[in-house]
Amino acid sequence: MPDLLPVFGLALVIICVCAGCFAIAARGSRLGSWIGPWWVSLVGTIGTSTCYLLIALTLDDWWMFALANGFMMLTITSYWSGARAYNGHPPHLWISIVAAVPLVASPHIWADEPPIWAGAPLRFGLLAVFSVLIAIEMLSLPLRRDRMSYLVAATVIAHGVYVSARLVVFLLEGPTSGIFERHFNTIATTLLNVGFVAVITVATIGILIARSHEDALGERVARVDLVPRSAFLRGANERANGERGALLVVAGVESFATLSSALGRVRGDEVRKFLTAAVIDTLPAGSVVTTLRGDLVAAHAMLPRGTATSSIESTVTDLFRASAEEVGVPHAAAVCVARVVTGADVRPALDDATAAVRDRVRT
Repeated sequence: MPDLLPVFGLALVIICVCAGCFAIAARGSRLGSWIGPWWVSLVGTIGTSTCYLLIALTLDDWWMFALANGFMMLTITSYWSGARAYNGHPPHLWISIVAAVPLVASPHIWADEPPIWAGAPLRFGLLAVFSVLIAIEMLSLPLRRDRMSYLVAATVIAHGVYVSARLVVFLLEGPTSGIFERHFNTIATTLLNVGFVAVITVATIGILIARSHEDALGERVARVDLVPRSAFLRGANERANGERGALLVVAGVESFATLSSALGRVRGDEVRKFLTAAVIDTLPAGSVVTTLRGDLVAAHAMLPRGTATSSIESTVTDLFRASAEEVGVPHAAAVCVARVVTGADVRPALDDATAAVRDRVRT
């Protein structure tokens, strides 16, 4: 297939660029075991492109097509395994081997057919099935929380539709028919598959970046010692009756619907994690944090020097909204109430701020 040499060469270059971008995105990040199958998927993509490039260089023996089929199946099944692992399910890597074996053997089993079309219905069918399975995982929690997963799902569904249509035309008309040659020939399929790989790689890199950001956020919050309410009040009273006074903040989620639309369904501990991160980013160093009933977070810090108490409460509210945006919480979903306490018991101020936040949550 010498006329396909430029196409396969371009495909290999683009896929290698995608692999390089993926490697840069994953470098230095402590990601979970789910990234391993995604690496295998990229290797399978490179292997498939390399095999077809060698085939175009007249190395068109049946074993080369067998190798290409094996890499192709490894690509899609490994990506599915990685998505399952991300969602906390067993990856079932053995399915990659089971699915690849008949495709590797197909050019030898159907030796009376041209190697490129030997076992093609089986190949098309498996690709369509795993495209649907990947889409299901991408639309499941927790992957669904990342908007990039919707792009992956849409891409693999489009791929599944194309492969299914190719299978139907192949069975009804054959690979030498006019409609197959016009719409489902090797060049069109190769270019389309390269486009699919590029889109999925970009979306997957987005998922990696978001996950790295979330993991870093979790580590930062884990370093914050959440104190019991009694210790919190004791420390806040000491600051309030000290030289500068205390800055008291209570934060919560005003609209869970808005939060869910941005982050997907979140648990109470995850809500407190985001709120804690936003609060510690808002307040000066040395702030003390505790949790309250109803997924609320309270914190106190020493009142900064030279701060006008008349504007500090609104300033803290604005800073909190900006911090919430940075950690992924839409400003419309978060609510914060700040109080300045000097020379007095902080309990009434804490109760007042808590009630104000809960009133906003109810509305």
